[in-house]
Amino acid sequence: MSALLRRLVRLWGQSRIRLPRRPPGPEEIEPGDRLQIGSVVWRVQERRLLETGGWMFRLEAVGAHPAEREARLVWEALPPGCLIHFPAPPRDVF
Repeated sequence: MSALLRRLVRLWGQSRIRLPRRPPGPEEIEPGDRLQIGSVVWRVQERRLLETGGWMFRLEAVGAHPAEREARLVWEALPPGCLIHFPAPPRDVF
């Protein structure tokens, strides 16, 4: 069985298929959004534009042990599939 066919069979059995896409730019990430980096999901608490022109985000781990709840992320270019962005629902819906 070819590698491509094996991969298609494996993907067919999964509950959902997520294809890698371009990671969001830092200007697209808002407080309240969730980011999955590896196997950990983080909630964006705050974002700041640094004087150097880069971006910094204050993150809170969702469902993590209290000792490892917060982190700071200085934005770097990431390869597709490294980060998954879950936007927060619009606040003015209701």
